[in-house]
Parts: sequence; structure tokens; C-alpha cells
Amino acid sequence: MKKYLVSASLALAALSLSVAVSAAPGGKQEQVMFAAGKSAKTVKGSVQGKGYIDYLVTAKAGQSLSVTLKPIKTTTYFNVNVPGSANALYNGSSSGDTLKNRLLPNDGTYSIRVYLMGNAADSNQKSDFSLDIGITGKPLAPLSAKRDAKVGKTAYHATASVPAKYDLDPKVSSSEAGVIRRSQDGTATVVLKMKGFDRSILFVKGKPVGSDSAQEMKFTKKGDLTTVTFGDKSEIYEIRDVFLMGD
Repeated sequence: MKKYLVSASLALAALSLSVAVSAAPGGKQEQVMFAAGKSAKTVKGSVQGKGYIDYLVTAKAGQSLSVTLKPIKTTTYFNVNVPGSANALYNGSSSGDTLKNRLLPNDGTYSIRVYLMGNAADSNQKSDFSLDIGITGKPLAPLSAKRDAKVGKTAYHATASVPAKYDLDPKVSSSEAGVIRRSQDGTATVVLKMKGFDRSILFVKGKPVGSDSAQEMKFTKKGDLTTVTFGDKSEIYEIRDVFLMGD
């Protein structure tokens, strides 16, 4: 199988898949553990002023995350941050208090951050809340190195430069990408290295079905080329079937 040289940034990205985001000053973290045989849990807490709580939930690619926030104050919100990053795949201040069955693209620790906004935060008000958290679905395990060799010591089965566009930087024309193959039928996670952030897309049988973006994902397919867009074409990526499946 043809392999490509992996960049140092991709190697670091592979390591970051299982690393939780560190809490900044003013915040605290709590690991969420489910009881034996259970896949859901309700936690209770309180936030005050500009403080926040990060609830850390370990999940696998292909599983779905559901979260419902029940706050005392309506200015209490939650975000879901992706493994190893402060980037949010869900922003409750614009999308509401309920996230239902969000398909996850990566293995790792997802952070559910509860916080206050507006005058409640500025005037150091306190809000009690409860948070329902659930993980469902069967994980999509990566192919072993015996079935599909890895690139060096990374998590990737292959790396390549793929065509990409980013509306905040018109100079961008490509992205370095790594693929974690989870089957030989086009089921894989593609991690794209953009300036200042990573973008992960989960494909199932060659079709993009989930991502770590808070924006809507759409795609078109022509021959062996899948074009994935986010938002109002704010990000565009072109992925070939061979990258997902291998030679």
C-alpha cells in the first residue's frame, strides 16, 4: 500500500485524540463515569460568574452523544468541545439546551462545558443545574496495523495533501490530512489540518455522516470524489475514495 510522509503536526494530532482539554483558571473538571451496564447519567452542579465546569466523557468514533441541560437561570448554557481542543462541535448559546444523538467522529475525551453568559456572568450570579448525559451506539474500531499498516508511530493508516478552501483565508488551497480507517469499505475518520484548527469527518461506507464542526455539513459525490462543505461554504474539502479505502 502506498504511504505518504506524515508531518510533525499530524503526529501531534494523532496523540491529541486521547488527551482532554485542560481547564483554564476559573474552571474545574469532573470525569463522568457510567454505572456498570448503563450508558446514561444525570449530574448536578452549579456555576457562578465567569466560572465553568467541564464534564469529561470518554467515547468512541461511531457512537452518539446526547446532552440535555436543565438550568435554574436561562442564561446558563453548555458547549461540547472535541478531544484535545477548545473547538466546539456544539454551541448551546445558539443551538439550545438539548443535543440529541450527535454522531462522534473521533475516539477520545469530549468535554461538556457548562457556563453563564451576559449579566449573570458579569454580576457574579449563581445558577444550579442538572445535566443529562448519554452515550449510545456501537464503536467503529480502527483497523489494526496487521490489516492496514500505520504511518510511523501515528494513528493514521495514510496521510496526504487534499484540496481545501477556507473563507477566512483565501490563500488556503490544500490541507494536510490523515485517515484512520475503520473498515475496508470506506468507513474512516479523516483529520484535516487547517491553520489554527483541525477538522475531523467521519465517513461510513464512503459517505460523510458526522464531524466535529458546529456548522451544518453537506456533501456531493461525483465519481470517486466527495466534496464536503460546512456552513455557507466556509470550509470545503475534497476527499478521494482511495484515501478512505486504500489501494
